[in-house]
Amino acid sequence: MNIPCQKLNIISNPPFPPPPPPSDLNVDSVVVKIMDSAHYILNCDRVSLYLVNHDTQTLRCVHSRDSMVGVVIPIGTGFAGEVAKTGLPINIRDAYKDSRFYPEVDKQTGYRTKGVLCAPIQFDSETGSRVEAVIQAINKNKPVSSINTAFIKNKTDTQQQQQQQQQQQQQQKEPSSSEFFSFSKTDETMLEHMATEAGICLRNAKLLEKVSERSERAL
Repeated sequence: MNIPCQKLNIISNPPFPPPPPPSDLNVDSVVVKIMDSAHYILNCDRVSLYLVNHDTQTLRCVHSRDSMVGVVIPIGTGFAGEVAKTGLPINIRDAYKDSRFYPEVDKQTGYRTKGVLCAPIQFDSETGSRVEAVIQAINKNKPVSSINTAFIKNKTDTQQQQQQQQQQQQQQKEPSSSEFFSFSKTDETMLEHMATEAGICLRNAKLLEKVSERSERAL
């Protein structure tokens, strides 16, 4: 049974990896492709994906660049939990000024969360349409236009560039929150489109896994 996974077609000629072949269409593989695309398009420091368990009323982080993987939080807790509860996207300019923020992870890791953008991933299931996952982007990096401007302004100062590179190589700590920017309305729209396409991919992956399991049991 061939259930194709649609490409995350957000912008013209997007640099996404091609849709996986049927043999590679499993939940773990789809999750990685969703995260890679979101990280590139949104130009953010971190992207996490939470899968929703409606039986236990919890979310479990299944992909992240930090120690969040495997963490389970109740629906309604934190930004991701709020999105899972309401089914509505949120865009937070400063996490520490919002009462819904759960700062324990920052305290444990030493990371500093600033801007947060979350969107629900929904698709039709046996029980109807509901939130099945939440994608969360954290801390937008410097816009490309700002990077280009800074490069042009300083390109003749070779010594300064070399010093900056040496400093960056010596710094092993996480970037400070002052180096990050707020997510824009365009970012919101792109993430919502990606969440829609991601829902299709996850739904198809789960369907294929169920078919494979039934086939194995029938043998």
